[in-house]
Amino acid sequence: MDLRRRTLVLLGLFLLLGAGALLALASRLAWRADEAAQEAALGERAAAAVVYLSREGSLLVRALDGLDTGAEPHATADALGVDGLVLRRPGAPPVTGGPRGEALAGTEEADPGLHYVRVGAEVWQVARVDQADGDRVVAARVLDEGRLSGLGLLTGGRLVIGPAELGEGQLSASEPLPDGAGDLVLMRAPRTGEPLIRRIVSFGLETALIAALLATLLLGLVDRTVLRRVQRFAATTERIRAGQAEGARLPVEGADELDRLAESLNGLLTDLESTHARLRHEALHDPLTGLANRNLLLDRLTQALGRGARLPRPPVALLFLDLDRLKVINDHLGHAAGDQFLIEVGTRLQACVRPGDTVARLGGDEFALVLMDIDDAQVAASRAEAVLQLLRRPILWRGTSYQMSASIGLAMAGARQDAGQLLREADMAMYEAKSGGRNRVVNYDAVLHGRLAERIAVEAALREALDAGTVEVVFQAIVRTATGEVAGYEALARWTHPTLGVVSPSHFVPIAEESQLITSVDRNVLERAVGAAVRFRSGGHAVFVAVNHSSRSMEAPDLVETVQAALARHGLPPQALVIELPEGHLARNEDRWLPRLRALADTGVGFCLEDFGLSPSSVRRFNELPIGLVKLDPSLVRTLGGQDAVARAVLGLALELGRVVVAEGVESEAERARLAELGCGLLQGYLVGRPEPEGAVLARLGVPDPPRVADA
Repeated sequence: MDLRRRTLVLLGLFLLLGAGALLALASRLAWRADEAAQEAALGERAAAAVVYLSREGSLLVRALDGLDTGAEPHATADALGVDGLVLRRPGAPPVTGGPRGEALAGTEEADPGLHYVRVGAEVWQVARVDQADGDRVVAARVLDEGRLSGLGLLTGGRLVIGPAELGEGQLSASEPLPDGAGDLVLMRAPRTGEPLIRRIVSFGLETALIAALLATLLLGLVDRTVLRRVQRFAATTERIRAGQAEGARLPVEGADELDRLAESLNGLLTDLESTHARLRHEALHDPLTGLANRNLLLDRLTQALGRGARLPRPPVALLFLDLDRLKVINDHLGHAAGDQFLIEVGTRLQACVRPGDTVARLGGDEFALVLMDIDDAQVAASRAEAVLQLLRRPILWRGTSYQMSASIGLAMAGARQDAGQLLREADMAMYEAKSGGRNRVVNYDAVLHGRLAERIAVEAALREALDAGTVEVVFQAIVRTATGEVAGYEALARWTHPTLGVVSPSHFVPIAEESQLITSVDRNVLERAVGAAVRFRSGGHAVFVAVNHSSRSMEAPDLVETVQAALARHGLPPQALVIELPEGHLARNEDRWLPRLRALADTGVGFCLEDFGLSPSSVRRFNELPIGLVKLDPSLVRTLGGQDAVARAVLGLALELGRVVVAEGVESEAERARLAELGCGLLQGYLVGRPEPEGAVLARLGVPDPPRVADA
């Protein structure tokens, strides 16, 4: 039998061995994964049961806060569904109610709130509230088997206060109750099917054992003819791989298949060495400009900081550069032109550095320069300004000159600083330069560090406020110009922090947009606004509610589902919801947003275009958009009565296109009269209504404010 046939037989046996091993492994893993999944699901349900109990307790605390302490205690206990009740008025003995009221007496002096207390073998859920008039109310529920049985039906098992005795084969999961009162144990029998899995595992192990025995016998037969030569090949290739035998080649002893394979591999090794050198260069350099990439930049920056580690301040400066107008170039001339601009920028940057400095392209339109032997910030700033001046020189493309500029962040190396931190500081300074007007240099200093630290603190506080549900929503009326009747309300986010005080939307909204929290803000406003709109309309007022949506919220893949779920959850007709979009954002993202706008518009949701008249937009495409309302920008409203030609033209265009116009920022009777004369349908501003809490709006509409659970 020749080498080819012997090898095929051997490979077949190895495949049999591998198949058996894989069968055994897959069977075992499936069995273990099934058990782990059951236990994990049980743990999640036990945790959900504790959360459910705590939520019921919180509702009890809220009920006690408004409880009429003059009612008969036993009747009050029955109405609240508690096992014990204690009422204490200042200077009077406590009054008890319920079957466990006497046992509860004496605990009313503890701290207010919700607690879990162990009384003998029982666990009580105890709620204590100090009312505004000085009365103290304590109520308790005993978490006995009867109370837990209904919750056990919801969780798909049996709930007890641990420890619990498990039956044979039962699974369990426990979750600690607050205040160390004990563990809530959920028990359930495991799903069936385990014997089948065990049989599969047994079969796989037997198959693997037989295959292993056959493979061992045949390996001994082919050892002298195949394996020893392969072993020598493997040893040689291992030395080559480890770099211990540069230029080594596999031995060729004859003319059979293995020898021909060795000759082919030797040729491949030659090609591989040249390819490896090329790949090593490509791994550390940008393919378009030939500059260093991020990996090489960080490596050289680390080396530079290491060389200056013993100095009080390493003589290293880092420039982080972002081109200001490359997107315009790409959109106007195409990406081929943009690539040529990037190559030209790389050439200019290379020309303005010294030997030993590093120029890198970090991706897109971002570049970085490592300037060596500079320990003076003024010198580094001078070098950065020189780079900026060099980039401002026009770039010629197909006979036309194009202006280019950049935003540059400068960071000086500090003691005990790593490359990543220095790069982040330069990046932050660059963003400060871009947000401050572009085409400038900003040095990362203590002031910038303080502003960034303050921004980070506000971001963290906003994240906590969103989690805690303390970002409030107020409503500003939108009225009909002709009658003054309220047509709808715009929902606006408002945030008051315990230490920061009232945080202006103009301050926290940009931070939310930068940190990607704006989607959470928008969804919080949407949820609360939809719930409030239902209550506004409960008195027969056919008003709509308008909510703002940022670009990030519009880009969310689940936008349509989120809006539809909020409407369904509260029972608000889609026609009563209007989503407001800035005209400039819509113009830049129109093609991507249009399918989502149409999907929501098909359900009845309306859309309003904000800042109408300030951003260039296509009238032809505007007719294709499902936009029913447009908002005249306040800056145009201010011109009414004077040089108002632009305002009249913009308003006339919207009316000609069949859109309802909302004039925003109306503050005087003269503006109202002029808008009515021009045919503006709706008004919004301090003249017709300031932003108000939901309760004030309900009172103004004459709708009672019903007690309710806070909107999710």
